[in-house]
Amino acid sequence: MTEQPLPSLIPFVFNLVMSLDRDQGPKTETERDAQVDSERSSTDNRSQPPEPPHLEATTRPRLRKALHHARCDIPEKYGRLKEHYTHVRKERDHLHDHIQTMQSTIDQHVDHIDRSKSIVDALQDQLAATQAELVQVRLELQASQSVVSTEASDDGETLVDMLSVLNQKIKEFAYIVRDLVPPKMGEARFAPPKTKKGLADMGSLEALGVFAIETKMSLATVLQHGIRHKTCERLLGVLFMFFAPAIDEPLSRHLSELHRSLSLHYPQAYGSRWRAMTYNHIRPQNIDPSGAARMWVEHTLAFVNLCAPDYHPAKGTLPKNALEKATEIFRAALALQDKAKTAYLAYNYEVFAIDLGTPLNYVRDDEKKQNVEVVAVLGLGLKAWRSVPADEEQYVMEEVVPVRVSVLANA
Repeated sequence: MTEQPLPSLIPFVFNLVMSLDRDQGPKTETERDAQVDSERSSTDNRSQPPEPPHLEATTRPRLRKALHHARCDIPEKYGRLKEHYTHVRKERDHLHDHIQTMQSTIDQHVDHIDRSKSIVDALQDQLAATQAELVQVRLELQASQSVVSTEASDDGETLVDMLSVLNQKIKEFAYIVRDLVPPKMGEARFAPPKTKKGLADMGSLEALGVFAIETKMSLATVLQHGIRHKTCERLLGVLFMFFAPAIDEPLSRHLSELHRSLSLHYPQAYGSRWRAMTYNHIRPQNIDPSGAARMWVEHTLAFVNLCAPDYHPAKGTLPKNALEKATEIFRAALALQDKAKTAYLAYNYEVFAIDLGTPLNYVRDDEKKQNVEVVAVLGLGLKAWRSVPADEEQYVMEEVVPVRVSVLANA
């Protein structure tokens, strides 16, 4: 609004002041006429009429007084506002500190929750592994048998010890290769390989991959089980399935069939002697396990890279401890095969494994039978068989199993 000049406001202020000085209310027309006549008569009686008061002279003091009072109120109001501002600011600072304290408490709780979640995940991994081991223990207890027979007990004990050493070396090799993966990566949940086929590219371990995802198994655990399975599979494929090491497959198949035929038509001693002499005759004497061990380490690292694509070992440089342990594995396997084929005649010994997907039955603590399937072979087994007389000069196979195959089952 545009400020008006002071003279134009003087009549309004004057009338306002005059109205405030009156003691009575508005007068009637007769009273106003009487007042006018009285004022006229008093004027006529004077020699000179008094000059009316100047409007500015009567209004400015009042305005100054009002302005003075207003100015006097400003510091008081300012003081009150400043005090209120200080109080509000203190409240704001207090609330800010309280919010920071609450945020810090929330962060601590979030960290605690994250740590608790990690502990729960680790316990779930342990529980899954424990359940698998429990299944294996129950299977072994339910299928426990004496070590072969009285006649061949010494043979069985020696070979059982040798097989136990071999399985332990396989386990140690799996730990060594698994530990090549950084711990943080190994503790993560197992996920399908980042390839077009995913789990199918794991080959025989596809069932293990499915089981690992269902049980929230860690990558390190999958690598450990997978390496043990593949190493057992490798030893069977290049050594134990053959009549003798380092011979071609057709010859091995022919000799194995001939040995079986002799066992069905002749006493045990005949067939076992033929087996021992033939094995010693055709077995190469210059077998070097180091070459096979190097090839196996390379193959195992390829499997690790499939499951953990972010892990890249130095090319051309294989881990020395892994090479040494793999060499020990092949030497122990070769020694076991030589011993089983040549040293004993009372029984024929064979190292074996169970096919994946094989259904197994075991009784739980509540005596309820439960069906499970093998998803990985963790250790090789040993079986013994011999030819025993039957009717009409025929012989049949009598088989016992001194060492059961160690497996991981989807309990």
